[in-house]
Amino acid sequence: MITLSVSSIRNALIGSLSSNLQLNYADSEITIDHLIRCEQYGKADHGLTRFPYLISSEKFGSYQYQSSPEMKREKQGTIFTDGTGYIGYPIISHMIQQGCIDAKKNTSCFLLTKSVYPSGALLYWAQMAIENGCGIILMANSPARMTYPGGLAPVTGTNPLCIGLPTDDLPFIADFSASEITHGTLLQSRNEGIPLPPNSAINADGTPCTDGNSVFPAKGIGAILPFGNSYKSFALGLAIELLACLGGNTPGSFDKNQQGIFGIVMGPELINMSRPAISNWLESLTSNNIRIPGFESYQRFKKFEKSGTVEISEKLHHLIKPYIS
Repeated sequence: MITLSVSSIRNALIGSLSSNLQLNYADSEITIDHLIRCEQYGKADHGLTRFPYLISSEKFGSYQYQSSPEMKREKQGTIFTDGTGYIGYPIISHMIQQGCIDAKKNTSCFLLTKSVYPSGALLYWAQMAIENGCGIILMANSPARMTYPGGLAPVTGTNPLCIGLPTDDLPFIADFSASEITHGTLLQSRNEGIPLPPNSAINADGTPCTDGNSVFPAKGIGAILPFGNSYKSFALGLAIELLACLGGNTPGSFDKNQQGIFGIVMGPELINMSRPAISNWLESLTSNNIRIPGFESYQRFKKFEKSGTVEISEKLHHLIKPYIS
């Protein structure tokens, strides 16, 4: 592993992203900060391994340096954004911030999108809501990459679900996908030669495989499995797919422009009623050495944030070196 100072890579990556995609500088900042902080959180599958994908997949840009699409209030307590294919990170960042403002006024706020992708690491958006004193339930769909138990063809996206709640100590953030692995794990496998976890994906003939270069769901080659290869996790993926399509996306689509998020931001008025009881209970669990979702990743992030550094693999460093030299 290589430890880099954030200041030594951040501006170069922002500039490269902006020039390659003709993405305006402010939105490039939001995107790169997201990728770097995901590395600091320990969410490498949502980190800088996605940078080459954004730059070279030809799925993103040219945005002609325009700002991200504006949010609309369909009615009180509901925010909607039609991303029109614009890169997802800045759109979701703006929606979370505005959702927290609205939830503080109205107790809660629904978030709906159309044509917004990628959704990024939901953990990161949950942390943003928590820092604003709010809780959140957030989910997202993605291009079809996950099959069903016993299936061969992709049916839904990897479809993460995240629940974040502020406590009196560390934030509670449960962030997990309906699938065994994320799309980012496939990218890591291809970019860095990291084997896929056993029984997480299948190749074209349905045989479990650990080589990311044998799994290209968008090309009809293999698929990612539901976690535990369970019908229950597949059902969860289906439910998230449907909720994320309430903004007008098409369920089961391979098109990145048919993806989005569904979220509920819960304001302090709602959260603080039970916050003492929640905090005390979680503290009692940690005192019994029970690992609480979000605690370790938050502590890891704060450590790297304080040092102003990020840690990445040598292969990933080699991959992004042309953009930071």
